[in-house]
Amino acid sequence: MADIVLVLGNGFDLDLGLKSKYSDFANSDEWKALYRIKDHVKWHGLYNSQSLLSQIEKDKYERWLDLEEEINMFVQQHRCPPDSIKKNNKADFVELKKALAKYLSRISDEYKVNTSKLSFALLSTILVNKNCNKSIFSFNYTDCIKLCDIENYSRRVGDGLEYTHVHGALDEDIVLGCEVYDGKEINKDYSFMYKYNMLSKPNKIVKNLLEAKEVIFFGHSINEMDFCYFRDYFKAMSTTEGLNKNLTIICKDEKSAIDIRDNIRSQGIIVTDLYNNLNVFDFFHTDTIYNDDEARSKWGELLIRIKNYNPKPRGISVRN
Repeated sequence: MADIVLVLGNGFDLDLGLKSKYSDFANSDEWKALYRIKDHVKWHGLYNSQSLLSQIEKDKYERWLDLEEEINMFVQQHRCPPDSIKKNNKADFVELKKALAKYLSRISDEYKVNTSKLSFALLSTILVNKNCNKSIFSFNYTDCIKLCDIENYSRRVGDGLEYTHVHGALDEDIVLGCEVYDGKEINKDYSFMYKYNMLSKPNKIVKNLLEAKEVIFFGHSINEMDFCYFRDYFKAMSTTEGLNKNLTIICKDEKSAIDIRDNIRSQGIIVTDLYNNLNVFDFFHTDTIYNDDEARSKWGELLIRIKNYNPKPRGISVRN
């Protein structure tokens, strides 16, 4: 299993410079095309209050989480629809996922790597460390290694690298939707929008997180929608004393950091216990690092720690 685990959210792609906000997609040609097929204009006009896409179209949100929250709200509010309504919404949902994948594929192909980005620096630093096993768990559909134009490099250096798209990749049927929270009733009419019904393979994220010495989140809000993947890890880190483990969370700014701590606490994890038990529990704000020499120096110390990390005594190889 991994010694270093990197968990990626959309903030990683945004830091690279990819136009991957929900609002970017919502204003794209791919989104607009959703309303030009299968007589969608008529369908959304006649059944506006019962149409998933009509509900999503009402606002141009910024974050992908907002899109999934919109889907969750729709599933919770619309029960026992006529079969024709349910059939049309299922068709819309399929087309929504296709349009999203098409949009992200297009902007990925158009993207030009910027090696000055913090996201690029972290990824390349992790890959260059040949002394340990690394796991990347991406909640993005894009390929971070391909975006950073280091695919061949990573294959040469990347002994012990495991790369998993938790919610599918662009060449697969992507996982987009909502989850059922504790105490909530399943809406069987629209259960095809629940993420668990789209998963097709195990990801081993919990085992990797629990065993890793270095865990780094970059651009993931650690939100309620995805907390099922992290609950056991945070529970263990907050209830076990004297852990020789490091947790680093990289986000945009202090507001994002507060939101993340609030998200963790709202799931029953005592944040102060993470500070008490972990060897390192640290937040980095990308906005600050780009503009502040002291923050940039601290960021450099993190990269050096990752680059030089070796879980094995000198002279003993990682792999048999």
